[in-house]
Amino acid sequence: MRKIIVLEWITLDGFFAGADGGVDWMVWGAEVVEYAKEIYATADTVLYGKTTYEGMKNHWTTAASAGEDPEIVDFMNRTHKIVFSKSLEKADWQNSELVREIDPAEIAALKERPGRDILLLGSGSVVSRLAKTGLIDEYKFLVNPVVLGRGKTLFQSIENSVKLEHSSTETFSNGNVLLCYRPDKKRADNEES
Repeated sequence: MRKIIVLEWITLDGFFAGADGGVDWMVWGAEVVEYAKEIYATADTVLYGKTTYEGMKNHWTTAASAGEDPEIVDFMNRTHKIVFSKSLEKADWQNSELVREIDPAEIAALKERPGRDILLLGSGSVVSRLAKTGLIDEYKFLVNPVVLGRGKTLFQSIENSVKLEHSSTETFSNGNVLLCYRPDKKRADNEES
């Protein structure tokens, strides 16, 4: 079965985007680029919310991406993209599909289809919704050595706790720390009993 993997660049104070939605605070470097390429190579589908989709499209299809790694540019443009939005009129980025509602049964069916893993990038509202349904298989947070003070939180609409189990940690020379987690089904089941 395919996994849904949340891959998020976040600040030390827990924001995945600035108050204006910007991500110009991200700390890049050769190691981070190589890690991103490793993760992207395991996936053939990316899930987005409207805001992240539009930002990614505007970056990866324009001259702004000219200085980026060609493998990452290729991945972003050729990979199947599903954007969840009630207000977006059309999804016209190459290989994009517009879905109006997040239907947990449809997401579960997507995971059953043949193929590689499914990445969820940015898109706090989609992360929150799928976390509530238990459909996320892994969380990978690339914590950047940056404090914004205010911004957009990833799990803003979570009302009940989501129990996670630490699976690994990796430190990069530029100060980023990768924290990886899986849902802790044992703890969640014990609390429901």
